[in-house]
Amino acid sequence: ANLILSENYPSTAEYGKCLRGLGKSNLELKNYQEALQYFQQALNQTQGVNRSQLQLDISETFYQMANYTEAKMAVEEIVIGRTTDESLETLVKNQKTKIETRLSETNATGDLYKSSLNTVRSGRNVEPEAQQSLSETKEEIAGVFRGQQRYDEEIDLRNQSIEFNLETKNLAEVA
Repeated sequence: ANLILSENYPSTAEYGKCLRGLGKSNLELKNYQEALQYFQQALNQTQGVNRSQLQLDISETFYQMANYTEAKMAVEEIVIGRTTDESLETLVKNQKTKIETRLSETNATGDLYKSSLNTVRSGRNVEPEAQQSLSETKEEIAGVFRGQQRYDEEIDLRNQSIEFNLETKNLAEVA
């Protein structure tokens, strides 16, 4: 598909989506360099590509490579404005939180996680992907806190999560 689209439709939305899909597939397979190449190619497309989502994909690739500095630089290029989709805003905040936790920037971690919760609490429509990201981010942060023997911070994080999930009646996450 990539070859056919690149030869016949190099500037179409479908080609940009194809490149992003190839990047995501390679990321899942842990082929990080290939994933970065596809995401960068898609980023260079002018049509049908959500640049913020691609920057988030690039950040996640660096994150999975344990290159937290590059992951942070990539996610910081994303501009969150008034017209930004709430789900994307939540995903970006969660990504920043994961990175800050790995970089051991303690004060920022708690604030960013609370900010993610508040975005979802605001009652705006947030896609299931963002909800799932919130849960995964909480577990990732808790794991880092536990590994660093920061038990009080882990307990505080889990209490915030329980409170939030009780408010939103997400009882499966509480259990």
